[in-house]
Amino acid sequence: MMNPVSRMVVLGGLGQVGQLITDSFAPTGTDVYIVDILKRPLNVAAERYLQVNVTEPSDSLLHLIGSADCVILSLPQHTTVAASGAVLEAMSEKSLWVDTSSVKQELCQLLKAYEGRREILSLNPMFAPSLPFDGQVMAVIEFSGGPKSKWFCAKLQSLGVELEIMTAETHDNLTGAIQIATHAAVVSFGVALARLGYNVTQALTIATPPHLLLVSLLHRIVYANPDVYWEIQHHHPYATSVRKELFEALETLDSAAASDSSAEFQKLFEELRLVLAPRQGLLSKLSEAFVTETKNSRRLQIERSD
Repeated sequence: MMNPVSRMVVLGGLGQVGQLITDSFAPTGTDVYIVDILKRPLNVAAERYLQVNVTEPSDSLLHLIGSADCVILSLPQHTTVAASGAVLEAMSEKSLWVDTSSVKQELCQLLKAYEGRREILSLNPMFAPSLPFDGQVMAVIEFSGGPKSKWFCAKLQSLGVELEIMTAETHDNLTGAIQIATHAAVVSFGVALARLGYNVTQALTIATPPHLLLVSLLHRIVYANPDVYWEIQHHHPYATSVRKELFEALETLDSAAASDSSAEFQKLFEELRLVLAPRQGLLSKLSEAFVTETKNSRRLQIERSD
């Protein structure tokens, strides 16, 4: 497919997602310009860099945006929303807007006013930005397509990204469970461990596969950027209600555990099996694969301790 994007501007280009996009699209023949509030790194050419606060756009930034075929906003959620009006107005007719925001409905309401006048892709990389594109998944909300958005998506797919197209409403409903509930549950689990005086060295010697899974997930989260997780928990439209469900779920579990019989636990398990039943085969294979990997990890742990 012929490249219809001769100039690309990446707002927030020094962030991990911005760098991933820049490194991936620069070899396509597109001139990629980086905009960030931070001082220019030595490895970035001065003529391809602009230091500016995008929420207070300078004439230089607005001119650069207007000259681009594609503008990518790889910024914190609140910054993307705050900058969106000025960026959209400065963009040339039929140029491509791409954002990587983690919450969609509020932003997409703003984008709808430009449907048909701009090509618009709203993406959410469903993976840590420190990872490469290959083998990863992105959620995609496409308002108004065209040759630039088709080329952009095709490039992502050529890099090994699986694109899942959905509406903004579906995205936020799904991420309420996938991100809000998951992150809140794992971090809360970690807080409980800390307050229980958890000794990770001793625990790992006898840990069960479910415990190892949760501890490894906790490690993955707490050694990442906390601002990313705060932003999702803070800005997501369903965050408060999802966390409320988690509180109530723990109360339900507590009540069932206090019962003199296992009847309430059996009822809970039956309810949960109905939720998982549509993909029971796949989930069973994933569980088996994790148990196998756990055995390999424990074997490696023993070898290193010898």
